[in-house]
Amino acid sequence: MKRIAYRLPLMPLARSVARWYLGRWLRGAAGPLSAGCYLTNRCNLRCRMCNYWRSGSPQTIPPDIYRRTVDDLSRMRNYYFSVTGGEPFLLGDILDRLAYAAERLPYVHAVTNGWLMDASLARAIGGSGLREISVSVDGFRRFHDGLRGRDGSFDRAMNAVELLKTHAPNVYIVTNTVITAENLAEILPLIDELGKMGVYSKLQPLNRHPAFQGLPLSSRYEEFGVPDGQELRRVLRGLAARRHVINSPYFLSKVPDYFEGRPLMEPGFACLVPRFHLALLWDSTAYPCLTGMGWEGGLSLEGGLRTLVRQRAYTSLQRRLERCRGCDRNLQICYWEPRVLFPLGCWARYTLLGRGRGSS
Repeated sequence: MKRIAYRLPLMPLARSVARWYLGRWLRGAAGPLSAGCYLTNRCNLRCRMCNYWRSGSPQTIPPDIYRRTVDDLSRMRNYYFSVTGGEPFLLGDILDRLAYAAERLPYVHAVTNGWLMDASLARAIGGSGLREISVSVDGFRRFHDGLRGRDGSFDRAMNAVELLKTHAPNVYIVTNTVITAENLAEILPLIDELGKMGVYSKLQPLNRHPAFQGLPLSSRYEEFGVPDGQELRRVLRGLAARRHVINSPYFLSKVPDYFEGRPLMEPGFACLVPRFHLALLWDSTAYPCLTGMGWEGGLSLEGGLRTLVRQRAYTSLQRRLERCRGCDRNLQICYWEPRVLFPLGCWARYTLLGRGRGSS
């Protein structure tokens, strides 16, 4: 993503990228440069758009599997490791887990709804080695609380930002905001207020969440409606002009196509995200791409991640997913922005040259 990418520790990044390319050239396969860890499906909010907390009995990756997986990622020169949920700060050992990862991986990021944040936790986060934390702020009080299913969640999230600024000044703070028809009018005022607080913001359209236990995929999407196209484009132009918004222009340009039901992916495009990224799910399974696999058929981490990614079952999935069209249905920032930034040919095309823009 623009701007934030330039703050990354460059030497570890260069080594990780070089190792990835070397693995591709010599073996036709390479370890993951980035990983998203959905550590737990436990959550203290009941968000209207989310199916994670509806996904069945509470599950969390056990500490021993977590540590072994982090060790394997370190040996494979993984660079970026994002811990999310659910709400990961519900776990009593979350600070130990974050510190363990931060000691071994160059860039560790965490996501929170901010409900549990207090001064003590913020100070502990500042001392954990965490480089970046994202706090979900989806609109002003009425919309945010209604979306998140719990009164007071907006005040808690904004308070979390202030506490982190005060007690964890070494940790980059980014806010996450969804774009819907219901909150469209307040997005720019909200983002401006957050910018005055000195934090970065990133946004994505409200996406369809995976179905669990027979829940329909679209049941919590269409109820929000489709934003007015002209107003949406005005808001997106405003976001692109704000220096504290870290979305790439290319990503923002795709938002109208997404809401208007047009194909998002270019014809014939081979997606390499499954080649340099993986997802770890709360049931101790790994996926080259959660979206492409529909959150089903993950491979067990019990035997170790380094062993797993070399198995034919895993490499076959990677090859199949190169031609997947799953991102035609969802515009998720965690899959689309990596496609813009890497490999280097994509970075040159979409970021340096600004080609391949959508319709905005």
